[in-house]
Amino acid sequence: MIFLQNSRNHRIDHAEIRNANIGIYLGTPDDDDEPDLELSNTRIENIGGNSIIPSIDSLVQPGFGILAISSDLYAYNVLINNCEINLLANVAGGNYRYEHCTFANFSFNFFRRDPSVAFSNNLILGDGSLLVGNTTISMTNSILWGSLSEELLVSDAEEASLTIELNNNILQTQLPQFQNDNFFDDPRFFSPSEYDYRLDTLSPAKDIGLPLKITVAYNGMLSDVLPDLGAFERIE
Repeated sequence: MIFLQNSRNHRIDHAEIRNANIGIYLGTPDDDDEPDLELSNTRIENIGGNSIIPSIDSLVQPGFGILAISSDLYAYNVLINNCEINLLANVAGGNYRYEHCTFANFSFNFFRRDPSVAFSNNLILGDGSLLVGNTTISMTNSILWGSLSEELLVSDAEEASLTIELNNNILQTQLPQFQNDNFFDDPRFFSPSEYDYRLDTLSPAKDIGLPLKITVAYNGMLSDVLPDLGAFERIE
């Protein structure tokens, strides 16, 4: 799915995006912080390919679950998994908010070098110039996990601001700025090799969520007083 400049007020709900070169490309710069896209209850998986996508930009390679450049996005109850480059990349400006999302990349059927999630206030263009923009990102009650020892990349250019608030998530990262207010234990997905990212009985993600306005999880389960982290709510 491709959203370009002057495109706004979109909503995707209860969708499945699979087996594509790119899941969602959001390139909708504007002067406000209202979401150009609200994404909810959606699964994006098996993203990658062997050729550049000519209809977007020569810089955009296949393999991004979500690539958002200078845009505004709100996502909740979203699962993104099995992408060749990044599950999620927010770059060169914009406002991004994630609640109860699961980002999981285990490289079962492809080789991967890049961290699952990339946050950056800059982008190097094809001519070598630098595109920068003030970037604000928040993530709450979510899970970021994968097969690499480091699954989060942050790039901060001094020419623009970069504000990242990660609160009450399970993260696969060693970056020191996120060691407070988050958790770092294996979330214990039910069966990642079978693309089943429900929480196992012993998952540390159970019942530690902050209360948000989201009351129904991706799998249709009602959240209880103590919601689980990620897109799935486990009910015993």
